[in-house]
Amino acid sequence: MSKNEPMPTNFEIEISRKRDRLAQLQNPMLRAMEYLKSPEYMQDSVATLEKISKVVQSGTMDQNQALLCVGRLQQILDDWKAQQKIVDEYNSLAKSLSLNQVSR
Repeated sequence: MSKNEPMPTNFEIEISRKRDRLAQLQNPMLRAMEYLKSPEYMQDSVATLEKISKVVQSGTMDQNQALLCVGRLQQILDDWKAQQKIVDEYNSLAKSLSLNQVSR
């Protein structure tokens, strides 16, 4: 910054940070959305849920099967949440920047 340039305001600094973070998230967000829509993710999730449903319907679930079901469900949920967190952060930043553009 040269001596003649005014110091950026807190608002301008915040906008700059949001733009930088948005740029950082763009590729991960696109990969996350692609993954969540992928046949592999859907097939794995559906297959797991079908297995769990069959075990529960049979009424013969022992402790090991129950723990395995809970663990597998937790994996699916954690995987989805990790991907969704990226998408949500990106969308939130994009919306915030859009609102800031409108308010100016």
